[in-house]
Amino acid sequence: HPPMQGVGGKEGCEQMSNTPVQDNIRRYALAQLDAAYIMGATAERCTPKYRRSLAEGRSSAYADKITANCPVLSGKQSSCDGCKHQGELSFDCAQLSKFAAKAGGVTLPSGSNSQWTKVDWAITGEIALMPMSVVCFVFHHNDKTGRKSHVGVYLGDGTVIDARGHDSDVKHEDVSSYPWTHYAIPVEVAKEAGYDLTD
Repeated sequence: HPPMQGVGGKEGCEQMSNTPVQDNIRRYALAQLDAAYIMGATAERCTPKYRRSLAEGRSSAYADKITANCPVLSGKQSSCDGCKHQGELSFDCAQLSKFAAKAGGVTLPSGSNSQWTKVDWAITGEIALMPMSVVCFVFHHNDKTGRKSHVGVYLGDGTVIDARGHDSDVKHEDVSSYPWTHYAIPVEVAKEAGYDLTD
């Protein structure tokens, strides 16, 4: 996985001690690395029963993905023994961002587009203008739908944690490895980072 910058050693510890909101968001996101992606999952433990409940009522395409990525529901084995997601939490993209934000005391709604449109962000903009040293949330704008179709947690070090999809799970990659289009900084992070929000 990409190396974390400014985290290790004495210098990194001193730097992190002044940014508890960002540290807690970052820490939560990193702790979910390789966790299961399930459409609609809300940080519940990944079990066949939970997967089955989320598959019900979904389109066949999503239901098939939810089932296929479970060794029990797919019929590959009779128990969860050896499953890479055994005991792990599960998320979709917006729920990972929501729970990571919550760890830092930031409230986000469910749904990537709702997170973009319904939150009173301190700062938003196109990805090319994103401050590279501040923890924030990154979005992909879908030109066909006119909506923000994906969201991830930018860690302030050039990398992003996001729940990418049923075949990818929770990934940690360089921000340039995915077509992110926009960024958003919560008020709590902006204040911590020293932005002037008086106007």
